[in-house]
Amino acid sequence: MTACRPPARDDPDQWQSNILADIQQGKIPQTRIDEAVRRILTLKFELGLFDQPCVKDASRPCVDADAAETAVQAGRDATLQSARESITLLKNTDNILPLATSTRVLVTGPNADSMVGQLGGWSVSWQGVSTSGHDCCEGPPGQIPPGTTVVQGIQNVDPSVTFAASRDIAVADADSADVIVAVVGELAYAEGFGDDPAPALPPDQKNLLAALEATGKPVIVVVVAGRPLGLGASNEQHASAILMAWQGGTETGQAVADVVFGAVNPSGKLPVSWPTDADRRAPFGPAGDSNGVASSPVGDQPKFFDQFPSTSAGTGSDYNPLFSFGFGLSYTTFSVDGLAVSSPTGSDGTVTATFSVTNTGGRDGTDVVPVFVHQQTSQVVVPPHRLLGFARVELEPGEARTVNVDFPLSRLAVTPGDIDSSAAPEIQSGVYTVEVPTQPQPNDLFPESSPPLQTNFTAR
Repeated sequence: MTACRPPARDDPDQWQSNILADIQQGKIPQTRIDEAVRRILTLKFELGLFDQPCVKDASRPCVDADAAETAVQAGRDATLQSARESITLLKNTDNILPLATSTRVLVTGPNADSMVGQLGGWSVSWQGVSTSGHDCCEGPPGQIPPGTTVVQGIQNVDPSVTFAASRDIAVADADSADVIVAVVGELAYAEGFGDDPAPALPPDQKNLLAALEATGKPVIVVVVAGRPLGLGASNEQHASAILMAWQGGTETGQAVADVVFGAVNPSGKLPVSWPTDADRRAPFGPAGDSNGVASSPVGDQPKFFDQFPSTSAGTGSDYNPLFSFGFGLSYTTFSVDGLAVSSPTGSDGTVTATFSVTNTGGRDGTDVVPVFVHQQTSQVVVPPHRLLGFARVELEPGEARTVNVDFPLSRLAVTPGDIDSSAAPEIQSGVYTVEVPTQPQPNDLFPESSPPLQTNFTAR
């Protein structure tokens, strides 16, 4: 790929010339520049950047190759742990996961052996490492950090795994496999170039999943991307399992393998809502006109957990995600009970929610339990459920633990008046309800079949 300059609006030379002009005209004081430079230089000294050999002897290289290699390798253990904790299990039909190490596994997909997709934007450069597919702003060729791709991670567990580099080879090899692991998703991107109002798998990847599912073998879909993607309605329905691996860094591949084979029990929860990906909007009539939770195409309606209640009545106009904010499965099961709430004292008080979490399954696991607040009446429109905190609880089988989640009452403050109000935020007096989900469903943290634990407190 030939080198190119970024768009004029992003040209660093233009930034610098404009800033120099502003300083000369007195629009930016010299003291402000000194303050910024002082912070940067202080950090560089603290990091030891001025301890390099070339600082004292210009004939020596500025980078100690051995020290650089040590620095690159030093964070891999922490990166692996971070990737393990963030992987989110969204679907697991008939508990197909975790796989036994004796399972004959076929691995395929464009992100199965790609470090570019795992790293994402702002890795080495703004729009990611080299070969991310952009016409500028990628890292230099060859500067891809060492790591473990998904196929390498799975081969570390099972050296006999089959890797198919194309759809045709994967379909042909499916007969000899017990399970297919299809790794799909995106390459690296950052803001600007990566903006997309309806992010979805490209047609060739949707077709790959459809072809694999048509073989009749169980398909485990691993998504390596920085955001939820539309997988195609039929692909979502027919996949035996769906794992969201995110763009978790250099060790994403090993983390995926650890989860797939059960060395790690997944504990991730979605930090965003995963939208539905219907082939089309529901037609006019009983199935669509007033069906606010009908599945809709990606980008058709907003899908965010704390969206305000509205008077909309069209198809898919309600909060109708495929997977809700805060959802994520485990290889074990949990229960929560015994919710109690302390009443705050004064407007600067703290609310404490206390409850018990029990591992009701057969293996060690970690549960992430969110705590929400519902405001029964309000002078301004507020989200029906506001996240105020969460507890991360590691439990052995049969173990129970009482946990406390504290939050300041000030987090419930709202700005009175309309959207242009200039008044200071204030805490409205009245009754608030603390809510803790009990048995979340994929598209609903508060299903009618398993209502949340609820306890009221009063703000005065």
